[in-house]
This record gives sequence, C-alpha cells and structure tokens, in this order.
Amino acid sequence: GIVRHRGVGPVELGIRLDVSEEARGGQKDRAFARREAAFAIIGAAGIVIGLVLLQLDQVGPVLQEGRFTSGECPIFLTSSGFFGNVKANAKFDWANAAMPYYADVQGAPQNSIIGGASLWVMGGKKANEYKGVAKFFTFLSNVDRQVKLHTESGYLPITKAAYEKVKASGFYKDKPYLETPILELNNKEPTDNSKGLRYGSLVQIRDIWSEELEAALNGQKTPQAALDAAAERGNQMLRQFERTAK
Repeated sequence: GIVRHRGVGPVELGIRLDVSEEARGGQKDRAFARREAAFAIIGAAGIVIGLVLLQLDQVGPVLQEGRFTSGECPIFLTSSGFFGNVKANAKFDWANAAMPYYADVQGAPQNSIIGGASLWVMGGKKANEYKGVAKFFTFLSNVDRQVKLHTESGYLPITKAAYEKVKASGFYKDKPYLETPILELNNKEPTDNSKGLRYGSLVQIRDIWSEELEAALNGQKTPQAALDAAAERGNQMLRQFERTAK
C-alpha cells in the first residue's frame, strides 16, 4: 500500500463515526430524540475523510492496540482509555494530541463527543432497590475514586470536582496527555450535533458503519456510496428500534 511504499508503518484507526459531525442526528436535536431520530452521514468533510483513508491504504483490522505498544504502528487513533495499556506496555517515549480536523470546515475544530458506556436504571423496582442504586452511583462518583480511575486508566473523570482536584495537584504538568481529551471535549459550546447522542441499537449501528467503511477501504464502494449506505441502513435500524421499544 501507499503507506508501506513510503517506508512508514501502518496507521491504526479506531473509527468512531458516531463522534463525528458527519454522523449527526436530523434536525431538532434528534440525536437525543426518543422518536424520529435520523442519520445524515453525508457532506464534503465525510467524503474527504473517506478519501484520505483510502489513500492511507489501511491494512488489517482496526483497533489492534498491540501494534502500537509493540512499536510496529507509529500512529493510533483511539480512546483516552488506551492510556493504561500504553503506560504498562510501551517501551518508548510517546505523546498524544487532539483529533485532527480540516481547518476549512465551518466551525472547526468543534468539541468532540464523549464516548464510553452508560449506566441505566430500570423503572418499576422497589424503593429500597433504588436506595441501593443511589449508594452505588455515589460510590462511583466519589471524587477521590474518580481521581484514581482517571489518573490510572486514562478514562475521563465524570465530575468537575475530580478534574479540578487532579489539575490542582499538578498532575497534568507531568502528564499533559490525560488532559488532552478533556480540553478537546470542552473547547467550544456544543452544537446539537456535538453534545452527545442517544440512539437505539447503537451497537448494531456501529457494526453497520464499520461494514460500510470496510467496503470503501476495499474498493467495493466509493466513499460517498458507503456513507449513503451507512445512513440508510442505520435509519432502518432506528425505525426498527422505534417499533419494538415502548
């Protein structure tokens, strides 16, 4: 491929179309809507990104973290939660930076969308069960516990108090890479497309995005065709979710 021909190691990309302005809900804050959410994975920036990926001639499956920590892969795009792995296994100096962006895209760089899992509480339970849930959430959100989780794993603190305590300690002066994602999330007021999302069947929809991206990378589809197909198939999943979720 092009990258190998130039004597450069492979670039691994943990593709997250859901955190891109190009993978956005429809109008009226549909990324958080319970009904009528819609994807519009179109636009010049998305096509350019697709073309860049094709030019890089990415090889092998994405998210092979060991290729970076072994020194084979010089660039890796992934979660801040990768920090713990790098700290434990990388035997070389390394650094990180905010996600790249195209300066000619209006509003760039916009804040990025936070990722990670969510904790959900079901309805219809007994009062004493909810007391237990509240205690568990209090346990998780404890400032010192969040400080420890953040500084050891790289995952972001879930409270401003925890972030401020880490910052006041001077931790980021020695390890600025753990503040990079926090600054990236807060560099601007979020738009309707960048303040988060809540889509039904998101795990399955991510698989669809990956399949369509692979089709573009393999030359089976143009970047535009792959983006259009991802939007169409994703919207079908959303409509199916609406029919089954009450």
